Amino acid sequence: MGSIRAPPPPILPGWVARWRRSMPISRRASPRCRTMPPRSGCTRVQRMPPEVPPRVILVGDGTAALLAAAALARMLPPGHLIWLAPLTPPAPIDHCARLWPVAEAFHARIGLRPEALAAAGAHRHSGERFERWPGPTPWDLPADAELIEQPQLDAWLADRRRPLAPAPDPAAPPTRIDPDAYARLLGAHVARLGVERRAVPHLGIERRSDGGIARLVADGHGVEADWVVDVSAGLSPAPLRPAPTATGLIAIGTAPREPQTRLRAAAFGWIGGGMAGFAPGTDPAAARRRFRTEAAVEPRAIAPVAQGRRTGWAANVVSLGPAAFVPDPVARLDLALVQSGLLRLSTMLPAGAPLGVEIAEANRRGESEHDAAADYARALTTIDREGAFWTAAAALPVSPMLARRLDLFARRGRLPPVEDDPVPPGQWRAVLAGLGHAPARPDPLARAGLAA
Repeated sequence: MGSIRAPPPPILPGWVARWRRSMPISRRASPRCRTMPPRSGCTRVQRMPPEVPPRVILVGDGTAALLAAAALARMLPPGHLIWLAPLTPPAPIDHCARLWPVAEAFHARIGLRPEALAAAGAHRHSGERFERWPGPTPWDLPADAELIEQPQLDAWLADRRRPLAPAPDPAAPPTRIDPDAYARLLGAHVARLGVERRAVPHLGIERRSDGGIARLVADGHGVEADWVVDVSAGLSPAPLRPAPTATGLIAIGTAPREPQTRLRAAAFGWIGGGMAGFAPGTDPAAARRRFRTEAAVEPRAIAPVAQGRRTGWAANVVSLGPAAFVPDPVARLDLALVQSGLLRLSTMLPAGAPLGVEIAEANRRGESEHDAAADYARALTTIDREGAFWTAAAALPVSPMLARRLDLFARRGRLPPVEDDPVPPGQWRAVLAGLGHAPARPDPLARAGLAA
């Protein structure tokens, strides 16, 4: 009887073979570890030498994934990052045009120069105009509202004929970007950084005993890493907690190229900046018809707004953007939250397994930022306006911190300090004043310079 030959080893795709070959010998699991099931507790993280930089798998697609790919490529050595892009539905962040102050630090961190942003159409718009929000008289939110200090607010309260914001600075960083041009710019930048997007139709998951990810199966081949950064796929073992927003569905068009973004409140919800927001449970077909009527164009997409949030760092999975929390699109904070989270990650992603206190601190700061973003959107939708959208919005809970903000501002025109707030205090001052929460006259203590 002739000898039986063992079948040849499977031919691996080039990217899988390169990923496995690049793994340092000191990082590879023992034969026992490779053959035991993930829930046995024999995991790669337990064996991670602290002197070896982590290997990271990025999972997701769209603008959030492009931002993460650029940031992670600058954090990690070459060959320590792989990007898997499963099919994902469109998300509000893919159509967000608002750049907040954090964008300047983020773009500097990833090496994206201001000239490149300007060439892609980034510019400083004059601000936003809110119409019928809530009354018939429109009010303006200047683009440089973050520069509004307490003395300027006090002077405006004393004489509302004077401008609230300071004179615009022509050298200030951009506040608006075309979403499609921004995605193309980020894509080209990520390619220059050596990160390649791997489209995967199906993504399998093998879990560890702690709920973390032991292995991802892409195109039938397993890939392993120390950390998984998820921006859209919901891979975290952390439970999804309810996080209701006034806007539950958005119709997405093309933002008009105007110097000022006009936002209008209507009975059905709101419209402006190339988007329209509807209450949760709105029929997508009805939203499409309404957008067509209001904007006189067909929407490019109808997308739900996730009504939940989860802890950012659980086991070996870091969730960012749509995978962790989607702010109400009326706030236009989607880009800012992802950029801020990646900046925090750049200081907290350790070379070895993290300490529990590091994970707790990362989660605490992320939760604080998400709370503040939710409060900002809640403030914008807490108005006396008729319509099903606004009735439902008024029924949403008001957080203790937002209640404190509104009370202190209504009595004294002051704001409490809030850590990790993505919205600058000047922006809060302008929004609350525009919504009518400011006192009729300035605080006499503030005018005397004696207020705390």
